[in-house]
Amino acid sequence: MTRIKNIYDLAGISSFGRWALIIAAYYGGTQLGQLLILESNLASPVWPPSGIAIAAILRWGYRVGPAIFIGALISSDWGGSAYLPILASGLISTSEPLACVWLIRSFILEPYPFDTAINVLIYCAIGLLVIFFATTFEVGINLTTGLVQPEDFVETWYTWYLGNYTGYVLVAPLLLT
Repeated sequence: MTRIKNIYDLAGISSFGRWALIIAAYYGGTQLGQLLILESNLASPVWPPSGIAIAAILRWGYRVGPAIFIGALISSDWGGSAYLPILASGLISTSEPLACVWLIRSFILEPYPFDTAINVLIYCAIGLLVIFFATTFEVGINLTTGLVQPEDFVETWYTWYLGNYTGYVLVAPLLLT
């Protein structure tokens, strides 16, 4: 039996094509997220790149992790910051979805994590946990570099967390569906 090729099926594109698609989507998601940044904050209440990264890894596996890292580096503001915090932020932005997907694959045995209500709850709980730690490190880096003032830490942390989790809960399922 021959399989009918769906023109919208992205499984058949090359590794280079996947990487290019992920980098472009990550960059575009960053630009969209930056449009939503609150006036007195560094963080966006919706951060599409976190959902784009989760969806890419769930769809194509851990091999696309370097593409996410490249997308995070390209999306960074290299003008006014030191290079080490930008590299650390890129590593955290890559490690977060990798850790989420590893935990999803460990606790949800089906290939698609949204088939049952319990799987959706597990998916949401994993995001709550992993994004908590990633957000703490990200905002901590911005605190040490002076981009976030100590009095703004809680507000920035909360908005950053909300943005990453919103991307995780809204964008990734949308892309996977």
